[in-house]
Amino acid sequence: MDAFDFVEDKPKKPRWGSSGLIWKLGTAYFLFGTLCLVVFFLFTFVSPNNPLNPFPPPPGVTVDTPIPPPPDTQSPPIPAATTVTPTEEVTLAPLPTATSFATSDVTPTTPSGGAAHYKAQDGTPIYLPHSDGCGGLYIAGNVTDINGNPLVFMLVRVGGTLGGEPLYVEDALSGSNPVYTESGWEVKIAEAPIDSTGTVFVELYTLDSEDPVSDLIIVDTYNDCNRNLIMVNFVQDQ
Repeated sequence: MDAFDFVEDKPKKPRWGSSGLIWKLGTAYFLFGTLCLVVFFLFTFVSPNNPLNPFPPPPGVTVDTPIPPPPDTQSPPIPAATTVTPTEEVTLAPLPTATSFATSDVTPTTPSGGAAHYKAQDGTPIYLPHSDGCGGLYIAGNVTDINGNPLVFMLVRVGGTLGGEPLYVEDALSGSNPVYTESGWEVKIAEAPIDSTGTVFVELYTLDSEDPVSDLIIVDTYNDCNRNLIMVNFVQDQ
């Protein structure tokens, strides 16, 4: 070996405190610190009143996460019910108009004193077919005074039984059905003709009397469309 040969130095092992190890430890500390800061900020955001928050909200102020209001499920107000008083439907025959009497040559009269008495006109009851056909059973007629003048606003009442059932029909006023005469009246007692003997009666009243002012007139009925209109005329006999 000549004088110019170099002696190769062997590489030295790094010491424990070398700069490479320090950088690794510093990086680990930095990442850990960053994670702690993130956790701290999240915790402070969720609960700003925690004791670790260096800038807590002022006393008396509560900071909470806003909660959306619940949907409006309240039912609309119910309008107040209107009170309706039920009324019973009553079908009455139409009262005669002033025109129907004005066209008559005879002035209608009413009995005075309540002393008048009435009976069935001779020849009645009369059995006829009704103009509406066979869709009912009717009793009709008129009322006249002792001189043959028509009397209006007399009360005609039909009662008794028909087909084993009591008759509940509205009273009729004389003059309410001038198709018969100026003092004509009509009562429908059934929806179809039916046979009966001695069970249906007709009486006459004044508007202010509690007792009848006529005889009790018994009528028979027939299951016959040609005899479903029974004519009973009242005449004053005293």
